[in-house]
Amino acid sequence: MTMHGRWWRRVIGVTVSMVLALAGVPFAGVAPAGAGLRNPPGVGASCPNYDKVNLRRLPGRDGQTRLPETNPPRSFEYDWPLEALSQLPPPGSPLPGAPTLAELAAIGADPYSPALDYDPFTGQLDLAGRPRRELIARWNRAVAQRNADVAAGRTDKNGKPYEPLSLKDWPALVARATKGSRNTPMGDAYEELVRSTLGLSGELGWKCNESMEKQGGDKDRYYDAVNHQLRLIYEFKSTCTIKKDQLDKDIAFMKHQKTLPENERYTLVYIFAEDCGKYRKAMEQAGILRYVIAAKAKVKAVAAAAASQGETADSDATKQADAAKEAAGAKEAAAAQQAAAAQQAAAEKEAAAVQAAESAFTEPGQAPAAGAVVQAVAGVPATAREAEQAEQLLVSALAPGDDVDDWTADELGGVDFTTLELRYLADPTKGKPGLQYAFSVRPNADGSPSWGGVRALQENSDSFFVWLALDPSRLWVNLHPDEPERIIDPELGRTDAGRAMLEADLQMKKTVAKLIHPNSRTGAKFWDAMQGMDSGACLTFRQWIVPAPATVREDDGGLYIVDAPLSVKMESEHKPAQNTGQNAANCRSNKAVDQHNEKVFRQMILPQVEKTVNTAPEYELLRRVYLTRVAAEWYKQRSLTKATALQDVIGSNSTAKWPARTKWKPRDVFDRFVKSYRDGEFTVKRRTKRGNVITTTTYVYGGVDFSASPRTGMEEADFIAGHAELPGTVAKARQAPVANDDTVWLGGESADRADGPPAGRNGSIRRIVVPLVATVSGVIVIGVVTAMAMLVFRKPRRRTR
Repeated sequence: MTMHGRWWRRVIGVTVSMVLALAGVPFAGVAPAGAGLRNPPGVGASCPNYDKVNLRRLPGRDGQTRLPETNPPRSFEYDWPLEALSQLPPPGSPLPGAPTLAELAAIGADPYSPALDYDPFTGQLDLAGRPRRELIARWNRAVAQRNADVAAGRTDKNGKPYEPLSLKDWPALVARATKGSRNTPMGDAYEELVRSTLGLSGELGWKCNESMEKQGGDKDRYYDAVNHQLRLIYEFKSTCTIKKDQLDKDIAFMKHQKTLPENERYTLVYIFAEDCGKYRKAMEQAGILRYVIAAKAKVKAVAAAAASQGETADSDATKQADAAKEAAGAKEAAAAQQAAAAQQAAAEKEAAAVQAAESAFTEPGQAPAAGAVVQAVAGVPATAREAEQAEQLLVSALAPGDDVDDWTADELGGVDFTTLELRYLADPTKGKPGLQYAFSVRPNADGSPSWGGVRALQENSDSFFVWLALDPSRLWVNLHPDEPERIIDPELGRTDAGRAMLEADLQMKKTVAKLIHPNSRTGAKFWDAMQGMDSGACLTFRQWIVPAPATVREDDGGLYIVDAPLSVKMESEHKPAQNTGQNAANCRSNKAVDQHNEKVFRQMILPQVEKTVNTAPEYELLRRVYLTRVAAEWYKQRSLTKATALQDVIGSNSTAKWPARTKWKPRDVFDRFVKSYRDGEFTVKRRTKRGNVITTTTYVYGGVDFSASPRTGMEEADFIAGHAELPGTVAKARQAPVANDDTVWLGGESADRADGPPAGRNGSIRRIVVPLVATVSGVIVIGVVTAMAMLVFRKPRRRTR
């Protein structure tokens, strides 16, 4: 057997290097991966031939948006051999089934090598064990690639030098590789289903994996099926995942098509296995058609991979590996121990993420949170750095022929969890759940992987409970240099909701300073329109953020939050604060001038401040917690007349159970506010035409006031006209993510339906009625006992004759 002849020499030559790698020493036993990936296999080849299909017209030509359903529904099966290996223990660890050093040395670093079909020690055909050997080969490839990166002095996206891999990285690679390996075979199986269903035969001119570079397309973009005679291009999607950079290339291609004569233009059609609304508007504007050929994916049942497979007990490889282990001594043993610890830590971290997600929107003792949102947030890394490292690790394990987009795509298509917003809340009128909800979240603009889901869900949940617990009169923050003792309510000041409000207040003052800076276009126009500034003056006013009326639709025990804008209010003040390091005597007041300047500010600056508060990323957290404020106020009012799952929280005026997850102190924000004035951040210097330098100080006081939560209800006709799909989207989102244009919807449910009386206006009636009943009952019991005692122990009255 030439392919496997003298395999033992390869084992001997590489085992020592592998042991050193396990001990933390760079591994150089395998050639590094190539710098780039080759074109997809079979580029531009004719598609297979299929039986003739009785279709009148093809997608893109039939004027329809979907192919009629079949009975039973269409389905397609795909192989996912690595699925059973997601928990494969690290090499050299004492855990059962862990790969041995000899295995790593014998398998090499090519996951597509035909040699992986055979047991490397016996030479016997062993297809059941191939997935395990493929996964080990990818680890070897990642180690070799990373060592090459280190040797070349390469850096990651953030400019940080690469570091050699150690066994601590094994769990992350195994998890990402097993998950990423699913996408390509699933996509291939759906492609085959669609081609056979539509009869896209090569003999009819259909090309598979075709480049459109000659027709003005991107040179690195390949389409699943193209017919140049019909000028039809098909892109098949077994899921709703669409890579943003791929879509950008398609939009650019279609833009070029519009410059051509109509008879030379191609029609591009995305064909989905399910209803998908992701990027709908962008695709419609570009002229990209959408079509559905509904089908359910099923994983083929395969024999379990040989998880415990290792080297033959008495083989030469075993002897050589044992010698290498003995030579490495304590270092190799320590590395194996670290590997086992890393595997255990990864499992514990995953379990903790699930537990944290399940604790959202519920109380101890009630049903945990469940649904698509829990699965989605618990399945992504906690930080952007972790997400980047996981993706870099996976990319280093890819080989020529691997589709980077398929392997690195997450199930959500890369979303920005800092935009996770509560858009629906329900107190169900039927069924067991005590609470149902749905969130919207926007895709990452650059297509980067998702991260931070658990923290975002927790922040939404915490703020919802804070609004339920606190009386509305306590929902304010205030940054005024002369009022350090009145910054924030103490209970609100221990929460992330309070932090969001106070940080937004400080940020708003910085936004104003940026807008009125004379070096900006808006600032220059603003100062030209001002009066009374020639001799130096101060501009003093109060400015604060309040809720504008939210647009909502209440239906069947649920609240749809269509829009929840914030408003910025202002009024002029004629006396600056004293605690700013500025001289108040320099501020001269003239009523007419002040009125003019206030009008200028209201017209030129205030609208831009309000727009920034409602759209800029730096105010995202404030907007998120305000949406939960709208939902909480509705829930409070509903609890006045109905028993609700969380009614015992309402009016408790304690936030002890929802402390801030980010450490902060209100006084620190206040000190930063005062320092910004003293350091001159709000002092503007301008030079006049005469060459004089004018100094103007701007004093902005105010705060954020969420004590009110006004709502405007939508009429049913208006709701249907603008949001007819929303109820269906919300219902589906509880089971699985739903992509809708540029938004992904994630739903869930938690808690238990309540029994007993509803909550009262000042909190739960139960908290009032139960103690009252107990007290009254106690009084009655005491009275009865006393009366009985008096009857029993009273002295008998002497009878007189």
